[in-house]
Amino acid sequence: MMLTRLIRFYWQELLNWQTLTLLISILLISALLFLSLSAPEDTESGRPALFEPVSLSIVDLDQSVISYTLIDQFRSLEAVDTLFTESMDEAAARLERGEILLILYIPDQFYEATRQRLSASGLTIYLNESMPSEAAILTRMLNNAAESVVGIQSAIYTYQAGAEPLYDDPAELWQQIEAVAVTLAFRLVGRKSVISTLDSQRLRTVPQVISSLATLLAMLCSLLLLPQIRQEKESGLHVRLTLAGIRPWQSALARQSMLMLLTAALLLPFLLILSNMMALKPWPLTGLILLLAGTATAALMIGLASLSPPGDGTLLAAWLLLIFLLLAGGCIYPESLLPGWLNIAGHLSPAYWSRQLIYNQLTGTASPPMAWLWLGGLLLFYESAAVWGLSQIRPDRA
Repeated sequence: MMLTRLIRFYWQELLNWQTLTLLISILLISALLFLSLSAPEDTESGRPALFEPVSLSIVDLDQSVISYTLIDQFRSLEAVDTLFTESMDEAAARLERGEILLILYIPDQFYEATRQRLSASGLTIYLNESMPSEAAILTRMLNNAAESVVGIQSAIYTYQAGAEPLYDDPAELWQQIEAVAVTLAFRLVGRKSVISTLDSQRLRTVPQVISSLATLLAMLCSLLLLPQIRQEKESGLHVRLTLAGIRPWQSALARQSMLMLLTAALLLPFLLILSNMMALKPWPLTGLILLLAGTATAALMIGLASLSPPGDGTLLAAWLLLIFLLLAGGCIYPESLLPGWLNIAGHLSPAYWSRQLIYNQLTGTASPPMAWLWLGGLLLFYESAAVWGLSQIRPDRA
């Protein structure tokens, strides 16, 4: 009974212009999502064409078996729409106009230098600075391509060292080396080893954006608790509630229950749009994921607001904490492009597990039970931190 009255009390406190502003913002985002998903469909897949393949230019001055292998592999990539093979001047002009993602420059005598074990210029990549995320992903593919080229070179060197004593005629030796290089190139093309595009590591843009956006909206609601707790500390209301018999765990549970109701109401239009236009089923499961992530974040904010001294720095610290949680969780930048230490820290972020679970749901991938255990464990851990933080509020600190 006391808990119900406390929830009603906090609900009345939360109904203000800040909550109304957040409600309008989320409704606008849902409307924008609806308009985006109503874009022209891809004629092949029948799904909204929110991602457009990129275009590349290759400047091939070598005209060798290695360069032909690279070009053939790029043509087979689904992410590449148009592949231009042109001069450096034409490619540079195209890059300056923003028509292509990058230029791959293959210098002259690249393969010949490989055969004769001479020092030669390596492959050069010129990136489009206005497309950093796409360029980073394609650059990783090119790094794999460079490793495959090094593999071809190493195999040629080994074969040449072993075959030199067997041939008296250098021309015949070079002919055999050429045949070996061609065989290696065709084998690499046949098993698609020059550029690795494993399906398990492929980033699907639309599910990534939607799962990150949904996680952001759920966690954003937790910021509404900061001015409420600050006002209670300054007015001494929290101390009076404590003297009236309200325990810290009751206060934390009431705040989070009230916030869960508000979050559910705000995210319902968003989830209904996803269920109708992205075949998100079952969408209540997605709602549960978002509520768990939002509640865990709310517990963090309660602990932060309870332990922070008076002043406006608490709100800034909360925003920085929220941004860090989203960044470490892969909601701002793709997880595969983050440094290793940040990926490890991301396991302590509710955003990491929420985004991963929703992403798997959108792509039809089974989520490991460990992800649910992590999300539930973080909720319990941060809940205990929130209860401890509320218990530390004293009249002299309020």
